[in-house]
Amino acid sequence: IEAYRDPAGLRGEWQGTIAIVDKATSSKFAALVGSAEQFLALLPWPREFEKDVFSRPDFTSVEVVAFGCTHVWAGQNLPNYREVRQGYGFKNLSYANVVRQSLKGKSGE
Repeated sequence: IEAYRDPAGLRGEWQGTIAIVDKATSSKFAALVGSAEQFLALLPWPREFEKDVFSRPDFTSVEVVAFGCTHVWAGQNLPNYREVRQGYGFKNLSYANVVRQSLKGKSGE
């Protein structure tokens, strides 16, 4: 539970999501993540700005069936707490149908 829109940071929000994994797109994300260290070496800033050890995330694409929350996200990086990420890892979710819908009409469709 995290407070995103409460200026005092006192109230938390919850979210429930029902989704189906998009295996084809998830495999493309896995290939991208597999090459991430090569891409990191090409970035235009000094190595000191990167973490000492690169932890490959799990990057999954899903088709959202239902949201139960106050805001519809295009994706999420879970968890947000650094100490939990370092101890247990993390997951990146791309809500494919949300991204697709948000792009409709922007490219002349």
